[in-house]
Amino acid sequence: MKLLLFAAAVVCVASSVTAQEIIRGIPAHQTVSVVKKSSRTPTLHLHDGSLLTVSYRETPGFRVVWTKNAKTFVLADSITHALMVQAAETDIDGDGKREIIIIKKITDDNLEATVFRKPEFETYYQLWSTFTGVAAVEFPGDNTVKIYDLNDKAGHYRFDRNGKLVALP
Repeated sequence: MKLLLFAAAVVCVASSVTAQEIIRGIPAHQTVSVVKKSSRTPTLHLHDGSLLTVSYRETPGFRVVWTKNAKTFVLADSITHALMVQAAETDIDGDGKREIIIIKKITDDNLEATVFRKPEFETYYQLWSTFTGVAAVEFPGDNTVKIYDLNDKAGHYRFDRNGKLVALP
């Protein structure tokens, strides 16, 4: 019994370390993650009072659902090709409004990131930017993103107003 508890603790610690390594610079209370074959359905309480839930089921795969005022909206669904999905809330462009980030870990060295934001005078999050990273990403909060490779070297990019990435010198 003790061995089983120890093994479960090791798996939980390994999962949380992996989650923290793919999105850097965001506090743990602003992010949730689920690994493949997990039965967990963690919920992130967003700054505006809404909820973000990440889940995994064998048939549909990973799913990220946003809930506000008892209504649910699917932000990502049927993600079957990922090993892990992590969702976070942070202000990536320094405008005082928080964006939702969904990171799909495809392999150990390949990530897919999707950024949702609320445009001016809108109440719902809309797709703003997508990009494919390598091993980890960091959002410093100044309208830039750092994309890290396996050797921990980062490329620094800026978001234009349409959400496209532009390399910084």
